Amino acid sequence: MASQMPQSETSRIRLRTPLIRLVDLLLTRDIGLTRTLAGIRALVCSGAGMLVGWLLGMALGLPPVVGVMLGALPAFLSSLVVSDSSARREAGRTALMIVPFVVALFLSLELHRYRVVELILVVVLLAVQLLAQGRGGWVGDAGVGAFAAFISGLLLPLPSTDFLELAALFAASLATTIVLRLIFFRPDAPRSLQRTRRAVGILIDQVVAGTIDLLLAAEGNRDRRAAVLRRRIDRLQIASLLADGLISEGGPGVRGALAHALHRALFDVELAAETIADAAGRLPDDRVLRGRVAAALEGAGSGPAAAVAADRIAALRESGVALAADDGARRELRRLELALRNLARAVDDWATTRRDLDPEGTSIPFESAVSVINGRISGPGELTDTVIADATSRGFWRRLRLTAAGRTAVQGLIAVAIAEPLGLLVGGTRFYWAVIGVAVVLAGTTTTRERLRKTWSRIWGTAVGGLIGIPLAALTASAHPAWTVAIVLLCLGLGVFFISSAYPGWVISLVVLLCQLYAATQQLTPETIPLRLAENGLGALIAVGVSAVVLPLGTTSLVRRAVRELFAEVGEFATALRSGDADLRAAARAVDQKLFRVEAVLGPVPRFASGRGDRRDGRLRLLVDAVAITVARLAAQTTPADPPTGADRRRTGEALDELTSRLADLTAALDARRGAGRRSPAVAPDEPETVTGLLHLVVRENPLEADSPSTRTRLELLARLDAGVAAVGRELGVTSASARH
Repeated sequence: MASQMPQSETSRIRLRTPLIRLVDLLLTRDIGLTRTLAGIRALVCSGAGMLVGWLLGMALGLPPVVGVMLGALPAFLSSLVVSDSSARREAGRTALMIVPFVVALFLSLELHRYRVVELILVVVLLAVQLLAQGRGGWVGDAGVGAFAAFISGLLLPLPSTDFLELAALFAASLATTIVLRLIFFRPDAPRSLQRTRRAVGILIDQVVAGTIDLLLAAEGNRDRRAAVLRRRIDRLQIASLLADGLISEGGPGVRGALAHALHRALFDVELAAETIADAAGRLPDDRVLRGRVAAALEGAGSGPAAAVAADRIAALRESGVALAADDGARRELRRLELALRNLARAVDDWATTRRDLDPEGTSIPFESAVSVINGRISGPGELTDTVIADATSRGFWRRLRLTAAGRTAVQGLIAVAIAEPLGLLVGGTRFYWAVIGVAVVLAGTTTTRERLRKTWSRIWGTAVGGLIGIPLAALTASAHPAWTVAIVLLCLGLGVFFISSAYPGWVISLVVLLCQLYAATQQLTPETIPLRLAENGLGALIAVGVSAVVLPLGTTSLVRRAVRELFAEVGEFATALRSGDADLRAAARAVDQKLFRVEAVLGPVPRFASGRGDRRDGRLRLLVDAVAITVARLAAQTTPADPPTGADRRRTGEALDELTSRLADLTAALDARRGAGRRSPAVAPDEPETVTGLLHLVVRENPLEADSPSTRTRLELLARLDAGVAAVGRELGVTSASARH
């Protein structure tokens, strides 16, 4: 974190030179540099595979283009799909990919004479690939490798007598990839964690800077500044979640006291940064007051500067400017001061713990509530399996006991069986374009709307890629072949970078790459890219149509299940809060993980012209986010040093009873209504519709004046949490027996 970096480094970040801005942009857009390193890995390994394939191909008497293509294929695919926490396991999985590669290649070469069998096997292998992706590990690697090698064998104008030479190309490419990854691209969780921590620090600086910009913005420009600040806070939340998950994978260097200290620091600093932005944003439209607060916040992203800023805010709160403001302004200044002091204290705690760290890092085990897969926070995953199990628990499908991967495999079988003959009619020998259209649309997607969005991305990405790639191929046609190789490698690296964050970028890079390959093999004609667009789009649309008819799964079902799991985790947090001796920060992080799942389910939903879907999902996002924020503030406010006692304990217990009852009612209601359509009832006049309204809901019952300040805050937060859970239930069209308004 910026607050955990040396002051000189933090100062350099604020100089905002072009180089620093570029580094900051990369670190905050690619948390942990996961996508950047994957792109570099694909570029280096694919380039080496091309070189090895070319040299070995010439030695074995194969055409140069065959050697280059088959040398690049296993290197690229293994770089893309093989990722593990251990270098030894990565090397083993990469080496084992030779088995599906050579088996599929042998079958494709031997079946050239049996066209019908060949076409049937394409359908079967695609279903196997989609099914294997659900298993992950070597099984998932084998599914991808077998399908890719079989398609490559279909395209090769070579007899089966060349099988051993081609298998040797595959083996050499994989061996080269293993060596390069062991030397240059070994998994390094501690270093990834350090990069993620630095990204968190940069984002905290950006949140503070965005808060200052919002305070100084003119009234007409304030909404835009608020939107920018909101995006920065969202990125900070994701970076903190990812860092928390990486703690468990960090090895001996980040275990023990260091792991727990970093866990607490991430939680407290993130919450403090969000509170700084929230409190400053609620100040009245007093230009003088907002200007002085902005000046006080200057440079408050680091620990020592945060303490200084807190003193400035305290002095400002007692000054004539603040005294002239209303009680609400003074209350927000107090919140702002406390948030800054919390930021400074969290940094100081981190530094102290690090000095006293057990060097072996084995004394205190740590396990994060956040799950990280391949450097990314895990998405819906088993959530989808649960919904699929519910949807297929009746009728014919119950005998198959389908998982999400099994459902996708069934849909893939049917879609390819339809797309393949149509592809033969449209494109002849390039029928595989339609098959690939089915494969890519079904892979990594779940709902029909998600697949429709991916199809649209492929269509316009292919068109844009053709507009770029065809003129570029014409320019390089008469140039040295090194230009073609350089463009192909650049496209591979950029494609891997974009594949998980900006899918159209991957499609554009792929089409530009294909234009170079087609031009190099004299296959690029005026109709090549339009034909690819037609066939690929045909396969993708068939996949979408099959998804809508065969075992359809709506976004609503996933949203309800995700919210139900969020409520269940809030219930676990309430139980931990009642016990008084549990790690509330860990329980709050588990709520954050479930919140991320809700947003992951809502994220792929496409935009519609009416905007109703956006507004509805936008409200739900705001409400669940507010629930998670309130849980985090409860965790930070409730400490073992300040447990409720006596009457305060009784009042807190009553509030927890009411919250637990509401959570149980809503969870049961969501279970009873799964599969039902979602409605969007009008928001009641007294219902908070935004985060602002929800977090500042006034407690209208049981006056709190008689309680201690800590209990008063705790009860107010519990009331807000109760109201937030109720509001989410109403947004989903679910009511509970304990609802009060």
